[in-house]
Amino acid sequence: MVSLVSFIQTTAYEIAPTRLRVPPILWSAFATLNKIHAVWRWFRRFELYRRPDNLVQLLAGHVVNVVVGEAVLLRIAAQCLLVATRLMECVQQQSALCRACKHWMSAVKGHYPHPVHVDWDTRFETGYFAQKALAVSYRLERIARGTFSVIAEMFKLSMHLMDVIDAFSWSPSTKYEGINEGFVNITKWLAVTVEHKEELLMGITKHRELIERLLCGSIISYDQLHAGVSKALEKTEVVYHGVKTATTFGGGILMDTLSNVCVIVGCAQWRPVAWASRRLAKQDCIRL
Repeated sequence: MVSLVSFIQTTAYEIAPTRLRVPPILWSAFATLNKIHAVWRWFRRFELYRRPDNLVQLLAGHVVNVVVGEAVLLRIAAQCLLVATRLMECVQQQSALCRACKHWMSAVKGHYPHPVHVDWDTRFETGYFAQKALAVSYRLERIARGTFSVIAEMFKLSMHLMDVIDAFSWSPSTKYEGINEGFVNITKWLAVTVEHKEELLMGITKHRELIERLLCGSIISYDQLHAGVSKALEKTEVVYHGVKTATTFGGGILMDTLSNVCVIVGCAQWRPVAWASRRLAKQDCIRL
């Protein structure tokens, strides 16, 4: 049975006029990128589920999905939240790409120290060229690292864009993700709101004249709106910190429970705590 992705790819390629078709090798590259996205989807899911702070929220999402997951309004609301979250992740990834590009430009145009050549001292001619070669190699290394970082961030952005397409299309891979990850997505938006609270209030103050025109004839004044938004943001911050505390505590309990289960069944080496310790030890070895 032909998959939906293969059908779309084949149809998009065949309906194009022959003179306008993309070369087969380039089209194969696009198809490969789609296959990579399938692997990326599992990698993103692994990164989401391996974090202890997300365990309680994911468990609650799965329970809601099993109990009332077939409710149409709930599924539509969860899918809209998923789409908004994926778009937010695209914006964050674009920011990361811009930072990588700035670092690359800094590596290319940056000022590097140059060894000083002394004309009257001929004994250190070899050392001078060695220092100059070292300076050039350092610059090339920075440029290479920056180039790799830009390519990596561009790849991540393309994957995030495909995630948005999946969420919009309500594909089988994202059919249940909206509810399963709903509480995690709500927490992400709470975190973003709390993080950019001051910017939001500054934006309201900056566009006061426009807001007053929009509220002209309304029962709500600008001052009431500003005060209401401020109070709502304060309550949001309290709720966010409460949610983080509860999920951290609950995640710790679940991790301990899983560790005890692993010990009981004779798989102590696969305990989450032991796995995390091995992972940290591996990272320390890499740093050394």
